Amino acid sequence: MVPDRDQSQLSQDLVYLSENQYIVIHRQDENSEFCELADPLLSAHISKALTKREKQIVHLELAKYFEEKSQLVSPMELADHYLNGGENDTAQRLFMEIASTAESKGLLEQAKLAYLKAESALGSLDSNLKMREASHCRLMLLRVYLRTSQLDSAREMSVRLEKDSLEFAQQIEFLNLQGQLCARAGELEGAIQTYDQAITMISSQPIMKNQEKTIDLYFLKVIALIRLTRYADAEKIINDANELRHLFSQSQSAQIQNLSGIVAFYSGRSDEAILHYQESLKAAEEANDAKAKMRALNQMGMVFQFLSEFKNAAE
Repeated sequence: MVPDRDQSQLSQDLVYLSENQYIVIHRQDENSEFCELADPLLSAHISKALTKREKQIVHLELAKYFEEKSQLVSPMELADHYLNGGENDTAQRLFMEIASTAESKGLLEQAKLAYLKAESALGSLDSNLKMREASHCRLMLLRVYLRTSQLDSAREMSVRLEKDSLEFAQQIEFLNLQGQLCARAGELEGAIQTYDQAITMISSQPIMKNQEKTIDLYFLKVIALIRLTRYADAEKIINDANELRHLFSQSQSAQIQNLSGIVAFYSGRSDEAILHYQESLKAAEEANDAKAKMRALNQMGMVFQFLSEFKNAAE
C-alpha cells in the first residue's frame, strides 16, 4: 500500500492511466524508481480528490515520464496525455505525426482517428496559424475519407475546409481531391472542370516541381473523359500529358499506355490498342507494379476476345 502523503506529493507521484486508474511511481533517489498499479480504492479516492488542474498535472507527469519510456505506451496514448494535460500544441503535433505514419502504412481508420484528434486539439481557431493548421487537418481527413469511400463525410469535410487558408500546393491537392469526389459521385463534368482549374493554376506557376502533380491530374481527367465516352477529348489530354513523359515514373508510363489503349480500342483502333497494352505491360514489369501488370493483361485479353482471337486471349 502506498504510504500517506499530502496532496502535492500525490500529484507528483501518481500517474493517470485511464478513468479512475493510476500507477504509482516510487522514487528512491535520482537514479532509482519503480512503478506499480495503484490500489483500486486509492485510485477512486484520488480521482475524486484531485481538482481539474491537478489531474492535468498528473497527465503531464505521465506524458513526460513515458516520453523517455516510449515502449510502455502507444504514441496515441502519449498524445492523449499531453492533450488531457493541456499541452494542446504538443498533442496536435504528435497526432499529426501518428496520422501521417498510419496513412502511409495504409492504416486508414487509425489515421482518421488521429487526424480528428489533431483537429480537436487545436481548440478555438482564434489565429491565422490555427486556421491554417485546421485546414491542413481537414484536407488530410478529406483524403482519408475518399480512400475509405466515405463520400458523405468527404463532402462534409470539403464544405468545412477553409480554402483561403491553404498554401498553393495544398490548394492543388484540394482541387485534386474535390475532382475525385465529384467523379466518385458520378459528377463527371464537375470533376473535369475541377481538374482543369488545378491544371490552370499549376500552369501559371514557373516552378517545375509542380509538373509532377499535373501528370496525376491529366490522368484523372482522362479517366473522367473516358467514362463520358469523350474519346477524342481524352486523346488530346493524353497528348498533353505525354509532353511531360520525361518526368514519368515507370508506373506512370504503364498507366498512360493503358489509358491510351482504352481510348484507341473504343475509337475502333484495336491493333493500336494492343500495342499500347504491350507497352503498358512492359513498363509495369520494369516498375514491379503488380496491379498495373494485371490491368494491362486484362485489357489485352478483352481486345483479343473482341477480335475472336481466343487462343491469344487464353495465352
